[in-house]
Amino acid sequence: MPVIVLAGEEEYSLSKRLIELKSTLLAPAWQTVNLVKLNKPNLKLLGEATSTVAFGLGNRIVLVDNCELFTKKRAKTGGDEEGKEKPGKSGKTNKTDDLDDLESVLSSVPAGTYLIFACPYNFDSTLKTAKQVIKYAKVEEFPKEKYFPGSRNLKLESFSRQEAKKYNATIDDDAIEYLLNSTEGNMRQLSSEIEKTTLSILPQTKITHKIVSGLCAPQGHIFQFIDLWLSGRNSEALDNLRYLLAQQNAMPILAALQTMLSKWIKLKALYEQYNASPDEKKVTSKAPSHSDIIKQIAADLKLMSFSIEKDLRRLQKFTAAQLVDKRLQLTRLEYAIKVGQIPADHALIMFVSSK
Repeated sequence: MPVIVLAGEEEYSLSKRLIELKSTLLAPAWQTVNLVKLNKPNLKLLGEATSTVAFGLGNRIVLVDNCELFTKKRAKTGGDEEGKEKPGKSGKTNKTDDLDDLESVLSSVPAGTYLIFACPYNFDSTLKTAKQVIKYAKVEEFPKEKYFPGSRNLKLESFSRQEAKKYNATIDDDAIEYLLNSTEGNMRQLSSEIEKTTLSILPQTKITHKIVSGLCAPQGHIFQFIDLWLSGRNSEALDNLRYLLAQQNAMPILAALQTMLSKWIKLKALYEQYNASPDEKKVTSKAPSHSDIIKQIAADLKLMSFSIEKDLRRLQKFTAAQLVDKRLQLTRLEYAIKVGQIPADHALIMFVSSK
């Protein structure tokens, strides 16, 4: 089909597909003149661009970049409205006249010209414009791959192995897990870290956990630091914290700790509540199993069961009361930072060092 829609929030995969289309459809010597890139054009300009024939050999591509005609983007509007769908900036495309104009453009793309829409959000087939384009276009979707720390994602694991194979290397499972946690499943960052690692270990070709943990940055998140701190490995946690502080300001780390502690207090309190011994009046009642408690907490907090299970393993050495004390300590340190009594990085080091 001469009309192609590439839509999705997985920017890395979408951009790779776009590069592939350019290299396949355009003659190398004529790429400069036969590639027309438009950013959110009106339908009149789009019609004019597609009606022009290709120069020289090969095809012609009219690329509509950052297109929101066929998507609904998600935007934060504050409060409980986070994640609420907001229509893309498609002008007046819901009006009958504009839909007719869009259909006129889509149906009149000449032979040898490819009209490609690159959409940075997921395709929404319920929109009138989307229903219109489906008649004439091949739609390729690139939804962002969801990754939850502690869980397995076979697609991302396979992607990691394929990226390593591109450099004639292999990668261990625990190295993949470390990289997925470090990049939070971001495919572009994941690819970059694997490329950097394979080039760094030449002539070796095996990527191990030891290698990636020494070479790869945690990309702004603090999961590894948190795990070290929770397990009581304070010396290693401090080393990791200093590394994090060299990459970013201390305040986002402190804010993340506050958020995690708040969540952990709720989680641990609920677990202790549901796991408490039955009172004397209910001595005959059957105590709930561990898996039943996990399911109940997951329902209460609207979280995934495996996430609850992972956090409870990490929190084995802490009671809910101890976590409350830790949060109060962190709050006092945060206040001291805000009134100028202590630098933020020193406050974090004090927090980790304390018993």
